[in-house]
Amino acid sequence: MSDKRLPVEDFYRFGESSLGALLVNLSDDIIEDAKGKELFLTDKAGSSYKEAFLYRMKSFPLEHEKELFCEFFEPEKLLKHFEEGDNSFEHLFLSRREDGRLCYVKLSVRQLGHIGSGKTKAFINETNADEDKVKEVLLSSILLSQYDMISYISQGHYGVVIGDPDRIKRGSIFPEKRQGFYNDYLESQVYPVLCDSESGERSEKMARALSLDTVREETQRHSPYSVNIACRIDGEIYHKTLDYYAIDPKADYYIVLKSDTTDIFREQIRRNNELRDALKEAEAANVAKTAFLSSMSHEIRTPLNAIIGIDSIALKDAGISEHTHEQLEKIGSSAKHLLALINDILDMSRIESGRMSLKNEEFRMRNLLEQVNTLADSQCSDKGLEYECRVEGSLDE
Repeated sequence: MSDKRLPVEDFYRFGESSLGALLVNLSDDIIEDAKGKELFLTDKAGSSYKEAFLYRMKSFPLEHEKELFCEFFEPEKLLKHFEEGDNSFEHLFLSRREDGRLCYVKLSVRQLGHIGSGKTKAFINETNADEDKVKEVLLSSILLSQYDMISYISQGHYGVVIGDPDRIKRGSIFPEKRQGFYNDYLESQVYPVLCDSESGERSEKMARALSLDTVREETQRHSPYSVNIACRIDGEIYHKTLDYYAIDPKADYYIVLKSDTTDIFREQIRRNNELRDALKEAEAANVAKTAFLSSMSHEIRTPLNAIIGIDSIALKDAGISEHTHEQLEKIGSSAKHLLALINDILDMSRIESGRMSLKNEEFRMRNLLEQVNTLADSQCSDKGLEYECRVEGSLDE
């Protein structure tokens, strides 16, 4: 007797907070009571439920939802559902309220049974479901754009909440059964295809990472616990990522989000290969450049040494004029400067090979200035420019 009264008590408890709550006598087609914050015009005690049904159906702008509403809430259909034992159900609808506002509503029905005179009664409750719809879209659309399966693990059992195996065309490890034992799923579908991404051999390390004991241990340290695995399926290697969230460790309850990361890994491998090839080409080009510089430096230095040697011999000739002697000194100075530059090129190759060393050596400032003057004076003369360099005061040797 108390069980039959409980739904009626629920009607008065929840009716005031609902958009609309109807206590309906289906046998006599009468609304016995109506409560709620947004009742429709026909939601009145003593009114016909059939009229209220037809009026409410007009509030649904989507045709397929009108058909669904008729299938479950039309008086004769509702009685038929009750007779077949389906005495409690609910559905979401997009509804236009009396003020013109659109919102999602959840219509739930519960059969009250044959009370008193044997009349079939029902409690019909309408609540705002905008939040429920957002969660539904979040799960079914947004999450599934990133994950191909959302499931739970509870005390060793798993259950697929959201996921469509038909969407996974290749390399699928989607569970053959939407519910079952987690270890059975691993043993039958995952472990046989697990492999090392490089060698292709079976990966015991990945098998341990997926075990329930490891999930329990790792989710206590951090959440989510993510595992990247490689699977050899039909001769190809596919990459998957499983993210484990601990919902209630004490209850041994976890959420698992599975995604296919094959394209990401393959793109990463392609880029790594390109970088590796580019590095090899750069190293080869550097070796060729260093060899070329070293060879050319030696080739140029050979005739320069000959010039410097002949110049040195010519300077020792006592029969040359003072002007010729001065010109020969400039030739020798310039040749030695050029030789120093060639030696610097060799030093650059030593820098690249890590063999460069700097030396602190004494030099004559006057001789350095004479070399600079010789180079600059001749270049300026060629361009019609006047060049002059003076040293004022004493200059330390």
